[in-house]
Amino acid sequence: MPGLELEVSDMLRALYTPGKAGETPVNPQPHAGRTSLNNILTIAFGTRTDSIDHPLVGHWLKHSREFMNCTGPVSNLVDFVPFLRNFPNWTKVNRGKRLHQGLVDTCSGLINDVDRRMKAGEDVPECMAKFLLSVKEEEKLDDLDII
Repeated sequence: MPGLELEVSDMLRALYTPGKAGETPVNPQPHAGRTSLNNILTIAFGTRTDSIDHPLVGHWLKHSREFMNCTGPVSNLVDFVPFLRNFPNWTKVNRGKRLHQGLVDTCSGLINDVDRRMKAGEDVPECMAKFLLSVKEEEKLDDLDII
């Protein structure tokens, strides 16, 4: 698993250096989030981020927290009080729609980048987006299917 080894080594280096080998406290949470994100980005889009300061890291971590807040086992009162399911909850519906749109916008941008690079003849690493774009016509996939 060279990709996983790369990400873990990069995370440890990113914690070790600013933390002055353990002398200064460093919050490991964004680093662990970036490591997970980079594994997802590598598999799905053939790319990765270079630091926790990369704009995609903050953007993606915000969406993943929101997703966990929407779907977590203790985040929805209707899971504990079933009769509340009978009442419309527009806040929850709108929150879900905003989260979905944010994820669609982010992923479509990454997929469009892979598509642009493929059309320009650039070397694109093997990834899920490259595969789906290559079989798009054959499998009759639309953009949302790929996202």
